[in-house]
Amino acid sequence: MPEYKCDYAMITGTTSTITRAYSISKTYLDKGIQTIIGGVHATSIINTRFKEELNGASTSVIFGPLENIIDQLIQDMNSSNLQKYYVGSFVDELKSPEPIWDVNNDKYFTYPVQSSVGCPFNCSFCAVNKTYGEFKIKNIDLTLSEIQKASKTIIFLDDNLYGNPSYSKKIFTKIKDDIGYKNWGGVASLGVYKDEKLLKLFSETGCICINVGFETLDSNKLSSVQKKNHIEEYTNCIKTLNDYGILAYPGFISFPNDDEATLKELSIFLNKAEVDIFHYDFLTPFPGTPLFENLDLNKKIIDYDWANYDFNHAVIKHKKWTTEEWEQNVEEFYKENLYSRANSLEKKLSLNPSFTNSNLSFEMWHKLTDYLMGTFD
Repeated sequence: MPEYKCDYAMITGTTSTITRAYSISKTYLDKGIQTIIGGVHATSIINTRFKEELNGASTSVIFGPLENIIDQLIQDMNSSNLQKYYVGSFVDELKSPEPIWDVNNDKYFTYPVQSSVGCPFNCSFCAVNKTYGEFKIKNIDLTLSEIQKASKTIIFLDDNLYGNPSYSKKIFTKIKDDIGYKNWGGVASLGVYKDEKLLKLFSETGCICINVGFETLDSNKLSSVQKKNHIEEYTNCIKTLNDYGILAYPGFISFPNDDEATLKELSIFLNKAEVDIFHYDFLTPFPGTPLFENLDLNKKIIDYDWANYDFNHAVIKHKKWTTEEWEQNVEEFYKENLYSRANSLEKKLSLNPSFTNSNLSFEMWHKLTDYLMGTFD
């Protein structure tokens, strides 16, 4: 049963959540309430054979950005004349209503803020540029207002906080001057560690952690997904971030040609580089990406249940292992290499004077580790 009374229900969904979005939409439709579905997944499948799954899933579907069609959508709502499809186009500047924070809600331990979308890179597994086009920013005053109101640790949802270095310096200078210190974390590309001016601003504004996509220790695998990292920089990246009091949170991808030697090499690297926390995800082909098109064409995809496209399930064929073996090997690798690091993180933070708020840092990342491990329960 719908939880809220409303005239219309607007629902967004990523690939891994779209099945749930369809279910929510059906619940409202069964109650006679018209629904509108949009978001990353709907946009990604607009020109694919999967577009048919949207038939009957909602009253209307929005493909692409909402900014330049929202006025028409509201007008059609007011006149009870919703169209079947709305197609948005890319805009120069992001626009969004300011969120209404529930400061008394303890359900979540972070507040999401997004100041930009887009990334200068075109990794074949990533749907960012397909969805958002070129790098775009949100009005800085609006972003600052959202940050000012956040009473808990902030997670920047920006695709890449180093996607436009000059813009990042501008907004974090404004945060420093106008707001001050607020604990936050976010995502940036590898090159961020060489930008000392920006790292200083990150540290001074309360950065707890930066998630950097390392992906793999194999240059051939990097090339296979058009990732332009330099593996020899990984250790320096971790050390430099730590020197600024920022936890390095590298992300790795489990490729379908990984084997026991791959896992051993990665474990050795994690120990040698003194990585405190990391994530290790299955290579996941999202609809609309070059990776999906290639694997789909070559019949390498074995699972089209979108709910499993959450990085925690193997949905493509492995060269050596069965799906069950692949998932089990990743689960065991996590248990052997992640949880033990989280238990030692509190000590490191307390001994390192460069970490300005060790208790909060540990609390946040301990919760994150519990979440990561919980995905395999």
